Amino acid sequence: MIKHTTLLLISTFILFILFIQPSLGKTQVTEVPQIVLFYQDILPRANRLTEDKPRTIPSSNKRFFPETMEIPKEEDEDAEESDTEMESGEEVVHMEDPPPKEEVITITLSTEVEKETEVTEEKDLSKEGKKTASKKTSPKEEKTKENKSPMRIDFENGTFATKVFQYERLFSQNSYKGDIKAGSEFRFVQGNSNSRILVTASHATSHMRNGERKPADIYTGATSLLLNEYTGVHVLHNTKESRDGNFYDDVDFKRELSRTIAAHNIQLVIDIHGAGAHHPFQVDIGTGNGRFASGTQVQRMKDAFHLHDITRVYDNHTFTAFGNLTVANYTHSQHGVSAMQVELHSSLRDPRNDMELYLRTVESLATFIQQSQ
Repeated sequence: MIKHTTLLLISTFILFILFIQPSLGKTQVTEVPQIVLFYQDILPRANRLTEDKPRTIPSSNKRFFPETMEIPKEEDEDAEESDTEMESGEEVVHMEDPPPKEEVITITLSTEVEKETEVTEEKDLSKEGKKTASKKTSPKEEKTKENKSPMRIDFENGTFATKVFQYERLFSQNSYKGDIKAGSEFRFVQGNSNSRILVTASHATSHMRNGERKPADIYTGATSLLLNEYTGVHVLHNTKESRDGNFYDDVDFKRELSRTIAAHNIQLVIDIHGAGAHHPFQVDIGTGNGRFASGTQVQRMKDAFHLHDITRVYDNHTFTAFGNLTVANYTHSQHGVSAMQVELHSSLRDPRNDMELYLRTVESLATFIQQSQ
C-alpha cells in the first residue's frame, strides 16, 4: 500500500515535471506578449482621449507657461482674462497661485529700475541744472551786455536798420530833392535840454550852387537824426533842395543856425558831410587848420573812431573848412563857437551794402558826443 502510494506520488511528481511545469513556462512566455499587446492597445486610446479633451489651463496661471502664451498689454490684461474665461465655455477653477520666485524677482527688478530711473532723472535734472547754470551769463559777459549801447542792441534786433532807412527816406524822396512841398528849407530837431552840441547836415538833399545842382551827401541826414535819437544832441538839417547852406551866408539855414546857437547856448557845432570814393581817408576833420577847434577836441574825435576800428582818420587833410562861407567857419567867426567839418568817406555811408560799418560810423560820432557833453 505504502509502495503504491509512494509510486503514485513519484509518478505525479514526474508528470508535473514533464507536462505541467513546461506548460506553465509556456503560459508565462505566451502571456507576456499579451500584456504588451494590451498596453499597446490601451495607451493609444488613453492618448487619444487626452488629445480630444485637453486640460484647460486657467488663464490666471498662464504666467507659468511663457513658451505657449502671448503676453498681453498690461493695461488690457484683466479684460483679456475675462474674455478667455467666457470663450472657453467651461467652468474654470482658479486656484490660489503660489507666489513664484520669478514674480518676486520681476517686481524687485521693476522697483529697482524705477529707482534707477528716478536717480537717472535726478542726475539728468542736475546735469540740466548745471548746464543751465553754465549757460548763465558770466559776470564779464553780463557786464559786456550791460555795456551794450541802445544803438548796438537795436542793430542786433534789426531796429537800427529800420530807423536808418526811414530817416533817409525823408531826404531821398523826389530823387533826393527832399520834401519839395515843405514850407521851410530847414528843420530844427531839439535834443536834451542840457545838450550844448549841435549837429548839422546842410547837404542832406541836393542843393544849388552857382546855378548848378549838387548831389546830396547821402545818409548824412539820417546820421544826424540817429545821433539826435541816441545821444540827445540838437540837430539842424535842410529839408529840400535849396541854395547851398554851406556856401552862402544869406540863406535861411544860416539864419536858423545863428538862432539855435544863441537859444541853446551851443558850444560845439559838428557839420557832417560826405566825401567821394576816390579819397584816401575814411574821415577828414576840417577845423580851418586848427583855428575852429582845439587839438584836444580833434584828438578825442580821432580816438572815438579808432575805438570802433575806423583808423584812417585825418584832420585838415583835404577839407579844411577854411572857406569864409562854410558852416564851420561861419560858426566860429560869427559866434566864437568851436566847430568841425567832418567829412565821411562814401564807404562809411553805405548801409545797404555794409550796415555794420555804417553802425560803427554812427557809434563813433555818438561816442565823441557823449564824451563831450
